[in-house]
Amino acid sequence: MASRPDAPRCSMTDQAPPQSVKSSGQKRKQLKRVEQAIAFLRRELADGEVAAARLEEKAKASGISLRTLDRARARLKVISRRTGFAKEGKCWLSLPRTP
Repeated sequence: MASRPDAPRCSMTDQAPPQSVKSSGQKRKQLKRVEQAIAFLRRELADGEVAAARLEEKAKASGISLRTLDRARARLKVISRRTGFAKEGKCWLSLPRTP
């Protein structure tokens, strides 16, 4: 079947954007959550090292998801230190030292 030369052709520019693209409102909401998590981490880690498990429990209780907490940890460049071995081991978190 041959197409007519005068028939309009569909191109990628004629199509609607994919639905997976987040709206600017969702991005702002996500940024606000990360900013809240950053403030939470600064507050909790201000006095020094804290056990990661304890910090995650407090974050959950404060309504901060673990993924959002991870994003905030990455932005703040939180230092993670492990002590012990296997089941007896523990992970500690602290803010990086400022010069």
